[in-house]
Amino acid sequence: MSLLSLAKHLETLDDLRQLSKVTYPLFDVLFLTVSAIIAGCEGAVKAGKILKILVYAD
Repeated sequence: MSLLSLAKHLETLDDLRQLSKVTYPLFDVLFLTVSAIIAGCEGAVKAGKILKILVYAD
């Protein structure tokens, strides 16, 4: 699957979260999660650690 194809699929998803609790756009969260899994993370805990590093890298 190409990067563009993945982006098109992720953009079609509805964000059902409560707007007052949303910090990051759904696309960003899903894209980073898929990227972490592709990079070799073997579960949600490891992917979460990678996401924290990426989000707080600024």
